[in-house]
Amino acid sequence: MRIALLLLFVASTATASVTPSFPMLSKAQKVETAKTLAATFGKAAKAKVEVDDVGLIEHVELTLAAAVKDDDKIEAALALVRDHAAAFGVRDPKALHAKIQYSDVVIGEGARWTGGITVQIFKAQVNTRGHLWPIETPAPPAVDKDKLLKKFYGLDGSAPSRCDCRKEDLFKTDASSFDVHVGVAMICKDKVLTPRAAIVVTTHFRGNVKGLEDLPWLLDATSRERISDDFLFPDGGSGESYAQTWSTITAHATQACIYK
Repeated sequence: MRIALLLLFVASTATASVTPSFPMLSKAQKVETAKTLAATFGKAAKAKVEVDDVGLIEHVELTLAAAVKDDDKIEAALALVRDHAAAFGVRDPKALHAKIQYSDVVIGEGARWTGGITVQIFKAQVNTRGHLWPIETPAPPAVDKDKLLKKFYGLDGSAPSRCDCRKEDLFKTDASSFDVHVGVAMICKDKVLTPRAAIVVTTHFRGNVKGLEDLPWLLDATSRERISDDFLFPDGGSGESYAQTWSTITAHATQACIYK
């Protein structure tokens, strides 16, 4: 009951004007939460539930009462998520929408959202991945990539050769060596995740590059202040652009908080 109340508290605070926070659960609490949520799908569903570190549904396998036709997959997926909205991180069940992407149903919420839900349905078998984050998702600010990273172009790097691992390939960094992502980072401090609009820099190259010690891996999206805390950076979506689960659950984190 305590865990269920925690989930309800997280969902309700996310709809208020205050910034929500998400306490991280212990392993025992995650097991208890998963069992509690599995029971909400009903005994006949034989649901197997996994939750993430804050107790939101990460993965569900279950059996529906009847097989679902291909044309009915979207409605079946939306109904499932709406019936368990708080556990999937949904703020407003009426704002959910979905489309077929490949053979999966991908689900978003409102005009802009953080996180994502992918639902696979084969006859009566259902497999879900991911969840939404019950937070406000602001429009991303424009970022001048060259202005942000130009000082890191032209650096010398080396990596094991793809043709002969005993040798090294030499290269220089340029604009194509980096990606800039703008969205909401879940900042991890004292075992609590707090959302913050942020800019994240990732690299494309393998190997070693001298001079990246000062690279701004994580910045506040408005002030451009560097953020040194551990963090997760979920993907998200807007309009007709839906996140796929395998890109949604992308962690940029050290051992200090998330994986300790």
